[in-house]
Amino acid sequence: MGEAYLRGPARPRGRRAADHERGRRRAGRQGVYTLLCLPSGGVVDDCIFYKYSDEEYFVIVNASNTAKDLEWFREQSRSLCDVVDVSDEKSLIAVQGPKAVAMVDELAGGTLGGLTSFTFADAVVAGVPCIAARTGYTGEDASSCAARTSTRPALWTALLDAATPLGGLPIGLGARDSLRLEARLPLYGNDLDEDHTRSRRGSLGGQARRPRLHRRRRAAPAEAGRARAQARRVPDRRGPAGDRAPRLPDRRSPPSPRAAR
Repeated sequence: MGEAYLRGPARPRGRRAADHERGRRRAGRQGVYTLLCLPSGGVVDDCIFYKYSDEEYFVIVNASNTAKDLEWFREQSRSLCDVVDVSDEKSLIAVQGPKAVAMVDELAGGTLGGLTSFTFADAVVAGVPCIAARTGYTGEDASSCAARTSTRPALWTALLDAATPLGGLPIGLGARDSLRLEARLPLYGNDLDEDHTRSRRGSLGGQARRPRLHRRRRAAPAEAGRARAQARRVPDRRGPAGDRAPRLPDRRSPPSPRAAR
């Protein structure tokens, strides 16, 4: 994944994604899943913002989109805040499953038991300082640990040693597809892209909300409105309305990405 900090005394539009309808009044140390949008309504990426304070946010984006996402933040903020890329300095390990939260809490000495969904804390997990968040992307309960890259091997080993007796296994991101499809969580490149608006994603992405970040220039709302109207008139190659709908598999095998089409 890609990681960055957004810091500054102002409140530029590049940080308002954490302040849209579900997160406008969020206190510090809370997160929100949201979308980065073009004036047309197309999706640049989906990401999670973690709010330290009104002047500091930590954001996790898709690794393949890191460069364009950081450029998007800089365009939106107009230099009113610092966009600091820490992707090479931070490593993210996600522990997913019904026993994940309790396991990570035990490794943190019982300091994370009070975390609720989409909250986070600075913690020491298995002796490794990290940002520990109760977030994930499988529909299961989860803990995500973002630590310095230099400490990643020690954290990985400790997490794997603790998970193995509980039935935990090391897996790649592709293995989450069956769970994230079941939970109706969209995947960028599969269900989200720059050519399709949020409203055309259909029900698969029903848990997301569009942030109020689609206008690059406040003085030109009419232009932004025309761009969105034009996007709605463009034929959708995924069907009449680009709909997504849950399906039951016809055999006992994990659904492939094609199953979402």
